[in-house]
Amino acid sequence: SQLPAPGANYAPNGLTVSEIAVYGTEENLPVEPSNNLALGKEVTANPEIISNNPNEDGSTGVARLNLVTDGEITNGWEKGCWYNPSIDVENTDFKPWIQIDLGQSYEIGNIKYFGLMPPDYPGYTNTSYNMVFQVSNDPTFQDDTTVTVFNSDKNKFFGFGEGTDTDEPNTMNGRFIEFEAVNARYIRYYQHGSKMSDHNPPGWRNSLSAVEIEVYA
Repeated sequence: SQLPAPGANYAPNGLTVSEIAVYGTEENLPVEPSNNLALGKEVTANPEIISNNPNEDGSTGVARLNLVTDGEITNGWEKGCWYNPSIDVENTDFKPWIQIDLGQSYEIGNIKYFGLMPPDYPGYTNTSYNMVFQVSNDPTFQDDTTVTVFNSDKNKFFGFGEGTDTDEPNTMNGRFIEFEAVNARYIRYYQHGSKMSDHNPPGWRNSLSAVEIEVYA
C-alpha cells in the first residue's frame, strides 16, 4: 500500500474509525415493563407499623403507607414508609409486612422494589435484609393462591423456608424482581432489618422500609 506523504501524521500500528452503525428491527430491542399496576393503589400493613409511621402533624401513619405507591422515587429518610421501633433489641416475635391491593387480579410477572435510601451522604448506602415478596388472590395470604416470588430470608425468620435470593444496597434504580407469571390481586412485602453501609453496626435490626413498590404484568 502507498505510504503517507512526508510530514504527514503516520501511525504504523494505528486503527481509525469514523463511524459504526448498527441496525435492527424493534423486536430485537429489550422491552422495559410499563403500566405500573400498583400506582395509586391502596396500601395496608400490620397495625403496629401504622402506629410507628406518624405523619409530620402527628396523625395516623396511613398516609405514609401511601408513599409506597405514589409514583415518587427520591432519597431521604422521610420519603417512604419506614418501620423502625428499636435499634438495640431484636424483636423476634413481630413479623412486619405491608400489602398492596391492586383492585383486581392480574397475571403478574415483575415487581420493582425501591428501598429506603439515605440523603446525599458520600459513601453511604442502605441495604434491606431478610426480604420476602408474596403474591396472592387471598387478602390474608392463607390459601393456595399464595406464592413466594422472592426470598432473601436466609434465617427463615418469616417461616417461608430458607431464602436463596440475595440482599443488595438500595439504589435509585430499584431492585427488579422477575418471576413466572402468577395470577394475583395482592402483593405483600416482608422485611426484617437493614443496615447503612458500615456506619451503624449492627444496623436497624427490626426495620421495614419501602420508598416505592411497582408491579407489572
